[in-house]
Amino acid sequence: MSRDPRAAVPAVGRLLEDREVRSAAEGLSRPELCRILRETVDGLRAEVEAGASVDGRARVLARVHEARAVRAGGVARAVVNGTGVVLHTNLGRAPLGSDAGARVSAGYSVVEMDLATGRRGRRAEGVERSLELVTGAEAALAVNNNAAAVLLTLRALCSGGEVIVSRGELVEIGGSFRIPDVMVSGGARLREVGTTNRTHLRDYEQAIGPETRAIMVVHPSNYCVEGFTAQPQLTELAELSRAHGVPLIEDQGSGYLVDPTRVGLPTRTTVEQALQAGVDLVTFSGDKILGGPQAGLVVGRRELVDRMRRDPMMRALRLDRFTISALEATLRHYLDDSWLSLPVMKMLAADPDILSRRAEGLRERLAALSGWSASVVPGFSAVGGGAFPEARLPTHLVRLRRADSSTEELARAFRLRPLPVILRVADDALLIDPRTLLSGDEECVVEAAAELGGRQ
Repeated sequence: MSRDPRAAVPAVGRLLEDREVRSAAEGLSRPELCRILRETVDGLRAEVEAGASVDGRARVLARVHEARAVRAGGVARAVVNGTGVVLHTNLGRAPLGSDAGARVSAGYSVVEMDLATGRRGRRAEGVERSLELVTGAEAALAVNNNAAAVLLTLRALCSGGEVIVSRGELVEIGGSFRIPDVMVSGGARLREVGTTNRTHLRDYEQAIGPETRAIMVVHPSNYCVEGFTAQPQLTELAELSRAHGVPLIEDQGSGYLVDPTRVGLPTRTTVEQALQAGVDLVTFSGDKILGGPQAGLVVGRRELVDRMRRDPMMRALRLDRFTISALEATLRHYLDDSWLSLPVMKMLAADPDILSRRAEGLRERLAALSGWSASVVPGFSAVGGGAFPEARLPTHLVRLRRADSSTEELARAFRLRPLPVILRVADDALLIDPRTLLSGDEECVVEAAAELGGRQ
């Protein structure tokens, strides 16, 4: 008589009493363990009913070990980024400078107090003053991310009316975040003009009517259109918007406080240049090219910024003290003209020859470990974070392999270490890009490889 395949799926109650499972789950609470076991068992049953053959107990133990490894350090913990993606969205985007949170008090801190008068002050006033000085703007505002900055702009200035946007700029960015949806959430109606690849000044002019509340220019995020394209200059749009008494808003996305060509990236209009061209408001992110924490920054005309500040939604989008402190420290580098010392800028500006030497040094150490083969190959890094999709940053990669293990299994093992090491997987090998390795990270990679090799 053939054995029922469902017998390979252990019962949750029995697993809870299993000595090996309980040992593997050390550090997990009973509710956490129960949930993990139920989810794993349900998945195994579905596989068995579909005709698959499973080793239920082994799968359960592997899942418990994985959950314990993740739980050990929490979710928002340090990782080693060996992918070469500088602004890695899944890893928190911009790595912060060592001084970014150094001034945050574990106790009380000045968030909304005017020390001169002893009365209530304005939250993030120091951040806003720094932004005004760096960009030359009349006024500035900081909220919790750039999506919030765009939403607040539309809600405060355009609710109940139309916003004119080129069809080529109706973008969707990470997490299915779509500009048309944001406009609806902000109470504005979208007025599309032009085509995907070509939009002319006359298209905007013909669309302006009594319901128009603003003209909006949106950065293309993580894609670019090349070839037969056309888009009016900001100065042309600014002149048109002034003639009709409507504001011109630019969502820069990444936001550029300095010319990106200074770190080897393609040219972009900086925030200051956009304001000088006549743009009334510019919105951008704090955790992309700027190199700071997650935040949405708005600079421009004082009258418009003040209207946004008075909107009731502002309270829901305001910054906490940790973000304020990290932003103040980051912006200080721009005021002091020391922005090249920010981790993001150092990574972007890294010399390929230096990267080659770092890769070779790491290769030598990894190749000396038993069972590993390592070589250096040319490659490219990515800016990431929806910035500069066309940019290819030359680098040198360490190509790492083991003959006795699959590449995917090795990548997973690196990720599940107490200090996770995130690597690139391509062409049946692990690829390590020294561009995004911070000080001391090479040692972590070697230590991880030595430990994983010893487990074979």
